[in-house]
Formats: sequence, structure tokens, C-alpha cells
Amino acid sequence: MKRLLLFIFISLIEQLVLAQTIQVSAPRQVKAGENFRVAFTISTQDVNGFKIGTIPNGLELITGPYTSMQSSVQNINGKVSSSSSVTYTYTLYAAKNGSYTISPSTATLSGKTIHSKPVPIVVSGTSTRNSGAPNMHNDYDEEATPRRTAGKVTDKDLFIRVSADKNTVYEQQPILLTYKVYTLLDLTQLEGKMPELTGFHTQEIPLPQQKSFHVERVNGKNYRCVTWSQYVMFPQVTGKLEIPSITYNGTLVQRIDNLDPMEAFLNGGANYTEIKKAIKAPSLSITVLPLPNKPANFSGGVGSFTISSSLDKKVVKSGDAVVLRVIVNGVGNLKLLKQPVFDLPKDFDKYDPKIIDKTIVTSRGVEGQMIYEYILVPRNQGNYTIGAIPFVYYDTAAKNYKTIQTTPLNIKVEKGAESRSRMESFDGEKLTDIQGIRKGHISDFQSEQPFWASPLFYTLHGLVLLIFVITFLFLRKQQINSLDVLGQKHKRASKEAAKRLKKARTLLQKEDSNAFYDEVLKALWEYVGNKLNMPIEMLTRDNIIEKLSSLGVNENAISLFIKALDECEYARFAPGDKKGNMTKTYEYASDAIVNIDHAISNKESNSTALKAILLFFGLQLFALSFVDMKVQAASFSESRIESIKDSADTNYQKGIYTQAIKEYQELLKAGESATLHYNLANAYYKTNNIALAVLNYERALRLSPNDKGIRANLQFVNSKLVDNFVPESQAPLVSFYYSVINAVTTTGWAILSLVALCLFVATFLIYRYVSSLKFQKISFTIAMLSVVLFILSNLFAYQQQRKLSEHNEAIVMSSKAEVFKTPNNSAKTEITLHEGTKVKIVDSDIKNWFEVSLPDGRSGWIKASLLERI
Repeated sequence: MKRLLLFIFISLIEQLVLAQTIQVSAPRQVKAGENFRVAFTISTQDVNGFKIGTIPNGLELITGPYTSMQSSVQNINGKVSSSSSVTYTYTLYAAKNGSYTISPSTATLSGKTIHSKPVPIVVSGTSTRNSGAPNMHNDYDEEATPRRTAGKVTDKDLFIRVSADKNTVYEQQPILLTYKVYTLLDLTQLEGKMPELTGFHTQEIPLPQQKSFHVERVNGKNYRCVTWSQYVMFPQVTGKLEIPSITYNGTLVQRIDNLDPMEAFLNGGANYTEIKKAIKAPSLSITVLPLPNKPANFSGGVGSFTISSSLDKKVVKSGDAVVLRVIVNGVGNLKLLKQPVFDLPKDFDKYDPKIIDKTIVTSRGVEGQMIYEYILVPRNQGNYTIGAIPFVYYDTAAKNYKTIQTTPLNIKVEKGAESRSRMESFDGEKLTDIQGIRKGHISDFQSEQPFWASPLFYTLHGLVLLIFVITFLFLRKQQINSLDVLGQKHKRASKEAAKRLKKARTLLQKEDSNAFYDEVLKALWEYVGNKLNMPIEMLTRDNIIEKLSSLGVNENAISLFIKALDECEYARFAPGDKKGNMTKTYEYASDAIVNIDHAISNKESNSTALKAILLFFGLQLFALSFVDMKVQAASFSESRIESIKDSADTNYQKGIYTQAIKEYQELLKAGESATLHYNLANAYYKTNNIALAVLNYERALRLSPNDKGIRANLQFVNSKLVDNFVPESQAPLVSFYYSVINAVTTTGWAILSLVALCLFVATFLIYRYVSSLKFQKISFTIAMLSVVLFILSNLFAYQQQRKLSEHNEAIVMSSKAEVFKTPNNSAKTEITLHEGTKVKIVDSDIKNWFEVSLPDGRSGWIKASLLERI
């Protein structure tokens, strides 16, 4: 194990060092008296500074550095890749024999200094041509050594030849056009561009950025020669067509004889200088012959081709889609072909094809295949045959027209759930084999959030628990109050006082003064004692006044109560109308009791109302604290988002998919959305970027895991992937467990959790406060089952949500990705994956590497740069 870790560590260090090394090109051995070049290449143009190492005595710097930059962009099957580099070239002179070493050179790259390897140079022997300019070391042929003598540069020293592999061709027949540079001088740079040509469809053949010279003999002289550029051209019109001349701008190194001292000083002491030279590539004429009598069903193809067809399934239900794939393979003008034309049975609907370009440009022309994928939808059941698809092209080798065709295909259509065509399911779009994009306003593409673990989820559960607590406390208080004698007295005080006053009124009518006053006094003292929960020994006028004032009873009611007491005490002894005194006493007593009872009841009601208001506002603040922040998420205004969304949808409908992709990506910066990822995936699919289409469908599915449209499109795109794994089988118990979890959505489990909580609250309260033993047993059982259901619902919702929120799954973004046994490029390859395949990341601890698990259970290591996490 230690050896393996050490091996991995050393390999990583080697890769890191190689990635930061300046590549050096220099001869190992030169002769004394020769000039030679040393070139330093860095695989990026983002270099802030370059400094050559120390040049030892015995070697002399003549000129340099000459800086040249190279960059290339390739578009293969819709995948764009680019590379760039910068080269610093120095010319040195070997003054005397010996072994020398140029110390490491340095460059600053993104704020970091990188170093080259030391450059060893062995100088041995003596150049045989020491008169005139120093000899130039050349690895090819000493006879082709670049000349650096002074004098005017002529067209014989440097020129460009243009050649075509055919000067007479048929219309649409490919022509290979080659530009070759011949030089006797030290050419360091050349710039030129092919103009737009009238009457030709032109494609450039990718050539290496680093040019390699060889020797060719022209008019008795050896020239250093390089193929500078090549083009494949397809003539679109007949007649004599002209390829115009091109002027290139070259940079040369030339020796200066009889150098003026001041010029030598300004030139750094060297007697060499750079000069510019315009080099004119000659024009060329091409004769284009018309194709002989073109057949009516001519495809426009000129070259050599084959054709084949296939169906993705041979048994289908009516109303379901089936894909017919037609492949034209060969070499010729593949990009200019007409779509294959064929007839279908009358019960079939056909959509316009999706065209997949899998061609490359070579010296023979355009090679590869054009794939046409048609969506067919059968309307009725039955056995059908899709006839042979003809393809007529002009064979340039045989010089005649040839007709080839596919093999007829049989398809069985079974009865479907719906008899109508599924054409409507494509949202009215007949240009796609996937369900269409989703249009609409802002509400249509705001982020879809699951109910479980959402602010609303916690708010509702908290509200149920709060209601439970309030109800529990209320019922408990009721229970306590039923056992509270003083509390019962407090509630019965008004009723008892009313009874005594009613009896006193009867005595008033009978004019029985003594019994009347005794009854009124008993009503007053019993009322205040029971109402205020005061023992008899504490019932004094001062205590009663103080207690009533603390309860918020107004002074008028208190005064009436005291007057009623005084009237009872003194009225019986007062002279005058006894009945009138009794009536006044009765009114004082009844008014006092009514006012006191009203004042105390109002205070209790106000206290209850205040608590209810505080509870209401508390719940409001609790809910507001969880307000969904997605309303604030937009750095865009609502109208701005709608405008971009409408523009993206419109561009998609018009087939301007590249612009639609940019706009959907801009919208996603304002917030995640399943709808936007879905639309973006559709746009990527239309541009044949399968990997990014799968990636965005997967991201959409995470945000909206139960969306059938997303799942349908993802399944359709996955059917086109190269890799087709059989998933690893699971144990029956594990399969059953996950089937139970997936039987209900995350939101469904969350709702079930809320129902279980409500059921528990209700049954627990019944169990706690219902006296019937039978109801207690039933409610206790249901309460316990509710607890189990509550726990399982949240567990299953958590399992689903965790699976959706994990970021340990990734998509292969490269057209080809090797999975190794160990994290090392030299390790054994376990399997080769292709774009769009989904893998699971199980280890990401090693820099630049991921250990992945495949759907079939196999695992291995893959470069992190080839994957993108979902």
C-alpha cells in the first residue's frame, strides 16, 4: 500500500513539473564558427516576462529573441477546442570548441515563475566555410543552410508556390489547394489569409502550428520548404474560376555588412537585423465542368458514398414515437447534400430531421458521415414496411451517376392507450424529437422547491404543535378549575348575589325592613368575598376598596358599593320613609354589583384579548422570518427577466439555438430553475451537444424530481449515448425499501408527516382528557401509530431529498474518457467512457483525479477535468 501511495505521489509530482516546464529546442552539437538557434516554447500566451539563462563564454548571442505566437481552434462534431503557445527564438554563435551549458531560463506565468531545463551544447570541429557570414546549423541538409548575407531580398530567395491537385473538375468535385513556402533565408514569421472566394465552398485543412521544414531542389538550388496551408474547395458554379493571388507578410533575419557604429549600438551590438518582406502567392485558374444530365432525384452528392438506415425499435404502440436514422457515409461534398427523400405508410406522421454532422476535412475532401434522425409517429396499429430510401450521387471515379438505397425496414405497431397522434405532445413543434420548451412568464420558471424542509413545512408543523400546547393548557386549566373551590366561588359570586337580591326585592315589597337589610348585607359581603377570593376576616372597607381599585374597578362603582353597605348599616335606624330608604339601598346594591362585575369581567376579557393579539403577531413574525428569499433573488428586474425569457424562447423557436443558450444561461444567474435548465438542455440537444444536454436535464430533475416531461426527455437523450450499462442488481429487501421510498414524492411524504402529527395531537388529547377507558385504549394505539408514521414519513422524505441534494454524481463531458485502475496516466485502462455518461464520484481526495463508480458496479480513476458535477 505504501509503495502504491508513493508511486501515485511521484506520478503527480512528475505531471505537475511537466505542466510547468518550458520546452526547449536546440541542437546538441554544432561546429565552431556556426550559428545555431535555441527556441523556448510555452504552451500559453499569457506570459508576463521571459529571460534567457546565462550564456557561457565560448557562445555568443547574435540576435533575439524573436517572438512568435501560435493558436488554433478546431470544431469537430460541434465540439470547439483551442490551443495556443508562444515561442522565443535566439540565434547564437559557436566561437570555440568545448562543452557549454546555458543555465535554466525563466518566465513569469500568472504571477508564478517557471523554469526551463539547462541547455547543453557541445562545440566540436570547425566549420568548412568560414569566409563571409557564419554558417547556420541545420538538422536537414547543409546545402539548405539559410543565407544571411547582406543584399536585397529577391523573389528567388523567398517565394510561394500554389498548386491544385486538379485543374479541371466537375461541379461540386473537391479540389485540394496547397500553398508551399520556399526560402534561402532565415524566415521567422509569415502572415497571410485566404480571401472569400466567389463560386467556391472552401474549408481549411488543420495543419500543425509548429512548422517543420524540409529540403526541395528547385532550379538547381536546395530550398528549405514547408507546406504552409491547405484548403479543400468545392466549386458551386461552372466555367473558368479564378483563385486570386494572396500577399503574405514575412519576417526575415539578415546580416548587415559595413555596419555603422551608431546602428550597431542601437541594434544591441549585433550585425543582424529583422526585415519585412511582402511575398505574393500567384493566382490560379480552375475549369469547372457541369455535371451531365442530372437525374430528377439527384442528391447533390459528388464523390463516393454509402447509405444505411435503422429504427431504434421495431415494436411500438400507436401514438408513440420511433426514430428512423439514415446515415450517409463516404468522402465528397458531404456537408452540401440534400436531405434523403422517402415515402412513409399513410398512417405515419413524420417530423423534420435532426442533422448530426460527424465529418472531418482531409486532403481527400470531407470524410465521415452525415446522420439524419427522423421522428415517426404511427397513428394506427398494424404491420408496416418503410420502403428502401434511394440516394443518387455522381461518382467521380466512374464518371457517372450511381443509385444506392437502404434495406426496407419492418415495424409492428400495437394498440396504444390513445388512438390519436402524439404530434400534439410536442407542443406544436415539428422540428424536434423531444418535448418542446416551456414558455410563459416569471412564475413559470421560478425555482420549484420541495415542500419537505421548506419554511412552510416548519411553519405548519410549528403551528400544529402550538395549537396542541394551547389546547393542552386550556383543558388542563379547565380541569384544575373544576377542583378549585375559590375559583368556583369566583364564578358563582354573581349568581349567588343575584339570588339574594331577588329575595331582598320580595322582602322590599312586603316592607319587611329588618329581613330586607340583612339579605342585602349578606348579598354584598358574600359577593365581594367570593369575587375577590378574600376570607371573612379580611373583609374590611379599606381592603375592599384597595382590592377593587387594583382590579381596575372605577371609583363610582366602588362608591356605590360602600354607599350600599352604609345604607344597610344605618337605614334601619334612620327616620323617614322606610320603603324609600329600602328602595334606594336596593338600587345602590344592585348597581354596585353590576358595575363591579362588569369592570372585572372587562379586565379579564381585555387580558385574554391582549394575549390573543400577542400570539397572533408572534405567529406572523414566525412565518415572516421564513419568507422565501427567491423573490429578492433577482439582480434583474421582473420586466428584465421576462424580456430575456421571451427573447430566449423566440430564438429557440427560430432555430437560433446558440443565442438561446446564452440567454438561458444569463437567466440562471438570477436563480436556479428546473424550467430554465430544461429549456437550456433542449437548446444544447438541438446543437448536438449531448453531454451538456444530459447535464442540464439532470440538474432540472434535481429541482423538480417528479416532472414527467424532464424524465421523458432525459430518457430519450440517454438512449442516444454510446455507453449502455446494465445496472448492478440489488438485494430484494433493499429494492423493496427504495420502492417504498419512491412510491410517494418528497412533498407527499411531507404532507403525510403533517397529517400524522395532527392525528397524534388529536388522539393524545382524547387519551389524556376523556374518562372512558375504551376510548383511552383506542386513542393511545392510534397516537403511537401516528408517531411511527410521523417518523417514517420524515425519514423517507429525508432520504429522497438527500439523494437529490447530493453532488456526488457527474457527467462525462469529453467525447472519450479513459477510466484507469489507479490515478496515473500510465496505469492500465479499466474502461473507456463517452460523452453524456453518468458516473458516481466516490473519492475526490487526490488532486485532479476522481474515483468513480459505474452503473454496472465497476470502478476506477478518471481525470477530474473530464467530468462535471451535476
